[in-house]
Amino acid sequence: MAIRWTQSQSNKKVSFIMYRDDVEKELRDRGLNFKERILYCKIISLCGRYGYCTASNQYLADFLDLSSPKDLNRYLIKLEEANLITRESEVKGTKTDRKIYPVLEWWLEEFEYTDSDEQDEE
Repeated sequence: MAIRWTQSQSNKKVSFIMYRDDVEKELRDRGLNFKERILYCKIISLCGRYGYCTASNQYLADFLDLSSPKDLNRYLIKLEEANLITRESEVKGTKTDRKIYPVLEWWLEEFEYTDSDEQDEE
C-alpha cells in the first residue's frame, strides 16, 4: 500500500509516496504512466480517515504539477478504466461532493502483505 509521510519545516511541506516493486510492475502492466501511478498512490494515501479520498481536482493537479485541474480528469478516467478507482458524486444544494474510492481487491488477491515486524521475529 502507499505510505505517505509529511513533515513541515519552516513552511515547507515534504511528502513521500513509496510502494513495492511488485506493485509498481502491476500498475505498469495495467498501462499506467508515471503520473497516473503516483496519483493512484496519492489517492490511497488520502483515504485513511474515511476510506475514500475527498481531495479536490485543484489539490491533486497541484500535487502532480499539472497546468490545469481539467487535465487531471483524464488521469482519473484512466484509473477508472484500469479498475483501480471508483468515483461518486453527491449534489448538496449548489455544491457537489466527490468521493474517490480505491479498488483494492486486486491488491489483496495479487500480493501477500507481510508486516516487517513479523519478519524480524522469525
